[in-house]
Amino acid sequence: MALAKTQRIALRVSNLRMIRNDHQPVSDYLENIKILAHDVKSLSNVEQISALFEIIHDLEYEMKDSLTGKSRTDIDLLNDFYRTIVQRLFAFHDIIDNELQDIPPVLPAVREKWMRHRHALLKLEIGFPGGISGDKFKRMFDNLEEMARLWRDKLFEYGEVEAYMMICDEFVAYSQGLNGRFHKDFKHRAVNAYQKAEKVLLKRLDRPEVQSQMIGMAFFSLKLGLDKKVVSFWFSNVSRKGIQLRHYAHWLRTQYQEVQNFLSDKSQ
Repeated sequence: MALAKTQRIALRVSNLRMIRNDHQPVSDYLENIKILAHDVKSLSNVEQISALFEIIHDLEYEMKDSLTGKSRTDIDLLNDFYRTIVQRLFAFHDIIDNELQDIPPVLPAVREKWMRHRHALLKLEIGFPGGISGDKFKRMFDNLEEMARLWRDKLFEYGEVEAYMMICDEFVAYSQGLNGRFHKDFKHRAVNAYQKAEKVLLKRLDRPEVQSQMIGMAFFSLKLGLDKKVVSFWFSNVSRKGIQLRHYAHWLRTQYQEVQNFLSDKSQ
């Protein structure tokens, strides 16, 4: 049975990540991704949003490969096309907000998907020249706190803590470059999120599924300037479980290593 045109486009979009995961080279990359981006216009607005985010995700991989010499695609042309796709996504802000208004609370996973879309779009806006503003950061943290409440109301503690971690992560990431007013205006939201995550995890210390989250707690307690004893508490709870770092993503291994180095430094 032949697939409909929209189904064929959706399959091509989903193949992007599979190709990346398999480390397969793509010949004539920019030409092919431009054709796909053009064809995506025939999808519905809702379908276009998900497809464009996948295209952006793949472009970011290609841009990284171009900078490291793994790809021969011209980095300037990639940057130009990347900006074009981001600008297309900006036009869908109201669509994302409308979707969230229409999705009932009984579908939390679907709501979270669109909250993550809204989060990603806000980050793209902030990253564009002139995009940094207190209002956008407020909307970002509001959105993440809503995500935490969504999972708290559904008694799904892992998802709730993940949302709190995202708040801490975004604060730490942006404060490294902005400091000043941003740090003053938004640190309390990161500390509040940390404290709420702490309240949940202290009841779940023996649960293996929260081990990765405890690495985050150790890392964020360090980055938020909490007492060294707090950092050590979370790190020791992770370490006593015989952690296998190779099972975790690179960024989580990096967090673990930074905390370990901090605790090993006798001058601290």
